[in-house]
Amino acid sequence: MAQPTTATGEAEVQAFLARHPEILVGREAHEKAEEDAGGDTFSIVNKPFDNVVMYQNFNADTLERVSVAVLIDDQKALDYYKKYNKDDAEPEPEAKSCPGCGAGSSRAGLEGPERFLMERVVKCTCPKAPAGRMWSA
Repeated sequence: MAQPTTATGEAEVQAFLARHPEILVGREAHEKAEEDAGGDTFSIVNKPFDNVVMYQNFNADTLERVSVAVLIDDQKALDYYKKYNKDDAEPEPEAKSCPGCGAGSSRAGLEGPERFLMERVVKCTCPKAPAGRMWSA
C-alpha cells in the first residue's frame, strides 16, 4: 500500500515522539515489545518519516494495539520495510476508509505522521472485501 512518508528532520521526529510517549524507541525496545506481546498478535509496519520504521503489534482477538516501537536510522528495519512494502508500486492513492461499510472513517482526516499511529483496527464488513481487510479505528 502506498504510504507517502514525511520528509525527516531530527526536530520533527523528536516532536512526534514527544507527542506520543507510548512509543518505544530502538531495536532492543522493539524486540522486547514483540516478545512480551505473545503469539496471538499481528503487526503493522509503517514508515511515518523517511528514516523511521514503526512497528505496531495488535491483539488478534480484540484488535487493540499492545505495543508500538520505532527504529530510527536502522538499516535493517529500512531494508525490511523496502522488501515487504509496495510504496512505489501503487499508481493511485490509497483510500482512507472503506467506501462500502465506512470502516476507518473516524480517522480518515488525519494527516502527517499521526495517520500511521493506531490504537486499534477494525475489520471491513463489506461482503466482497478481501478476507482480513482492516482499517485503522
